[in-house]
Amino acid sequence: MILFLSAGTVIVRLGLEKRSELIAKANRQALLIVDGLAVQQREITMGTEYLLSAMAQAPAVRKLDGAACNELLRGMNKLYPFFTVIGATTSHGVLFASSKTFQPGMELSGRRDIREAIKYRRFRAGDLAAGTAGRGCSINFSYPVEDENGKLHAVLTAGFEIGGRKYAGLLESMHLPAGSTVNYVDRNGIRFWRLPSGLAAPPGKCLASDRLQLIRAGSERGYFEGRGADGVFRLYAFARLRLGDTSAPYMYVMVGIPQSEVIAEADRAIAVELSALGAIGVVALLLTLFFVDLSIARPIENLVMAAQRLGRGEGSARTGLPRGRDEFGRLAEAFDTMAELLEKRSAERQMAQEALAGAYAESETLVRKRTAELSKANAALTAEIAERKLVEEERERLVTAIEQSADAIVITDTDWIISYVNPAFTVVTGYESGEVIGRHLRFLKSGEHSRAFYRKIRQTLNRGEVWSGRVTNRKKDGALYETEASASPVRNQSGTIVSFVSSYRDLTARLKLEKEVRQAHKMEALGALAGGIAHDFNNILAAILGHAEIALYKLAQDHPVRANIENVLKAGGRAADLVRRILAFSRQREHARQPVVIVSLVEETLNLLAPSLPPNITMSSDASASPQEMVVLADPTEIHQVLINLCTNAAYAMSERGGVLLVTLSRVVVSPSGQFQGPGHAAGPERLEPGPYVCLSVSDTGVGIDPAVLEKIFDPYFTTKPVGEGTGLGLSVVQGIVKSYGGEITVQSEPGKGAIFRVFLRALDKRPPADTLVVEVCPDGLDPTHSLPRSRPYSERAHNLVV
Repeated sequence: MILFLSAGTVIVRLGLEKRSELIAKANRQALLIVDGLAVQQREITMGTEYLLSAMAQAPAVRKLDGAACNELLRGMNKLYPFFTVIGATTSHGVLFASSKTFQPGMELSGRRDIREAIKYRRFRAGDLAAGTAGRGCSINFSYPVEDENGKLHAVLTAGFEIGGRKYAGLLESMHLPAGSTVNYVDRNGIRFWRLPSGLAAPPGKCLASDRLQLIRAGSERGYFEGRGADGVFRLYAFARLRLGDTSAPYMYVMVGIPQSEVIAEADRAIAVELSALGAIGVVALLLTLFFVDLSIARPIENLVMAAQRLGRGEGSARTGLPRGRDEFGRLAEAFDTMAELLEKRSAERQMAQEALAGAYAESETLVRKRTAELSKANAALTAEIAERKLVEEERERLVTAIEQSADAIVITDTDWIISYVNPAFTVVTGYESGEVIGRHLRFLKSGEHSRAFYRKIRQTLNRGEVWSGRVTNRKKDGALYETEASASPVRNQSGTIVSFVSSYRDLTARLKLEKEVRQAHKMEALGALAGGIAHDFNNILAAILGHAEIALYKLAQDHPVRANIENVLKAGGRAADLVRRILAFSRQREHARQPVVIVSLVEETLNLLAPSLPPNITMSSDASASPQEMVVLADPTEIHQVLINLCTNAAYAMSERGGVLLVTLSRVVVSPSGQFQGPGHAAGPERLEPGPYVCLSVSDTGVGIDPAVLEKIFDPYFTTKPVGEGTGLGLSVVQGIVKSYGGEITVQSEPGKGAIFRVFLRALDKRPPADTLVVEVCPDGLDPTHSLPRSRPYSERAHNLVV
């Protein structure tokens, strides 16, 4: 009996040892699978971070361009379909772009990954996210985008699908026992994904609290045993996943293997061996009852010794007794058969262990191979991202150069439909980009070129050649401008022309400058000619005035011819003054400003203009103050030029129907509050400084000025006169002279009711001292202190010659 108990103990102990070995091996296998899944997940996380960091450099993301970002994100999601969605938010977590259809302005700042990315400015992982469109659950990652100053600019986010083909392929290569499970759990204990899926533990369900505590405490990886939600007792291995060495785990991976499948082989071996031992025990007991004499002691001893050897693990132990038909022979045969069976089982167990070791080595090889493949794929993805980054940087430099170009650049398709214009286009034409995108380029046509001109451009570009030349286009306000243009065809990789690129350089300012230079050269030549004529004319005047003075000296005071000689001297004086002005103009020199009695200048100017006016125009003047109250500090020549320009323009306005040209002078005072004090001046220009002013008014009863033209009359080179009758510089020169004196000029006119030009010049605050020269130009000998006669007509009066 002791022998059989010893044998049973050995059998049970060997079975338990085998069970422990199988359990340990199963734990190692589960941990190996967990490590493989963890390595794969780390590669996925790293690849996601690289992808988002590369996308953070895209110009569309930098500019927060929603439309361009949508296109970029859809392209990336199509390229990497294992992402459930890729999106972009502002620095406050408001969604403005996504690879999937979304509602603009969606608030995502409450999501853990976006909130932590904004707070810590680092790549962060979030919580469980339910799948869409039939896809499984996913985990969200977010990457902060900073501008050049290190300020948070935007946040990129991507949801990676947990499970699917990437995970199923790895698990199939592991050859897990039937009933095994794989679980992905987020930091809150919520199950992401489970294989196999089932109602017992669906995604989104929280892990049991005791199990969650086990994987959260202790080391980064380990084992534990427990009963699953489906009631199966399993051996579990787990690992924690972190984004960094110091960061908290963002998810856990668990693999469970049913314990019953692991220890089934050991239990079956124990049952078989104990059954055989029981049979032997029964046989031995029967033999003991029938054979009690000493002749059976040696066979029993052999049996005991064989059983002891067998108990020590010697599978080759045999009784050595002959196998006969007697009881000992049958017992020995049964014992030897049991020993052979145990030896066979031991050999089978050894083979099973070797097979399991081979499977373990094979699984390690597969994990290393998969890890190498993932590393290679990650390296390829990194290289592709780097290449795309370089391409994007090159594209950004090109776009920046085009955007900042001073020339207007337009890109059209082969039908001349505009697809892009740079900011310089808006500066040149006045059209915003939103007004012209999608329109045909013909809206810029000025009508200055023929159809053959544009046909030649099209033919040149269609041949694949570059065209350049000058083109006159029309701005948004209708104004024409001349450009130096060039157009080039753009070909795709197959060599087909797909679009045209045109650049325009506005030549308006340059051409205007060239015109002004030509005009200056002409005026310089005219000045030289006038100077030469004036010198010759001055010599003639010197002879005339000299002989007239000699004749006047020889005549008696009461001689009737004396008045005629005096008139000759007066006219010669005016001619001499005119020569002086012509010489001053030809020398292009500045004249010093001095106190000038403006009444005398008005009188002189009207006397000079009177002979040149048509007989249907009546010229008159009026002054409301004494000459000494209307003294200004000015250059007489420039004031004379102001009067001549205003009066000739007024006469031109009345050239067809005739009328009245009225020149009036008055003194007004501008108070510190801006009020005008003076006859007929309740208001005036707002830009005048407080103080006294002389108001010179020139009015006419001509055709008046159209309101559309009224705003442009002071522009240089603007004129409504026909070609050859005006340069467009008269009023511009007048305004420049008045402004240089700190004064203002205003105009009031309506079509058909004439026009009134008012010039405000700063008057001297008090009468000049006695030793100050006051210029009083009175070529006809009038008293400069005498006020202008009211409504005085100017006409030539014939005198009878006295011979």
